[in-house]
Amino acid sequence: MNSLESRDPTWAELIVELRRYGVMLLEEHGIDLALEVRGEPAEPGPGLFAGLSLFRIYREALTNVTRHAGASAVAVRLAFAPDRLDLEIADDGRGLPAAVVPGRGLGNMRHRAAELGGRLDLANGPGLGLTFAFPIPMVSPDEGMDAAPATG
Repeated sequence: MNSLESRDPTWAELIVELRRYGVMLLEEHGIDLALEVRGEPAEPGPGLFAGLSLFRIYREALTNVTRHAGASAVAVRLAFAPDRLDLEIADDGRGLPAAVVPGRGLGNMRHRAAELGGRLDLANGPGLGLTFAFPIPMVSPDEGMDAAPATG
């Protein structure tokens, strides 16, 4: 992660870091990770702000899986389209209970996605696990990415 904080990462560097971190975190909990990348990004990289925000969204989602899901596998999909990135993180765990009390994690992910012009969508169902989906508009790193990302 330190390499992501020192300069604007390329998409390839960010994807390598997502894979490395995911394997490291999930493996110690006995959870398998599959990471798939579809399409080609229009820009060489997300920019520093967007790159860190995407990494932090991913980190929070995986942390939620390890703490709450009881999952055995996580599938991550990054799908690039000319005008947006879809980040999807799906587990095969128990899903959200009907009377979930939202903690800071979901709020932080929503906030970070909104900072990027995107949103957080949750798909949940008995026996289906939980899917975090983040449709994020693709913006050139030179367009409005000067703000600092939320810490955490």
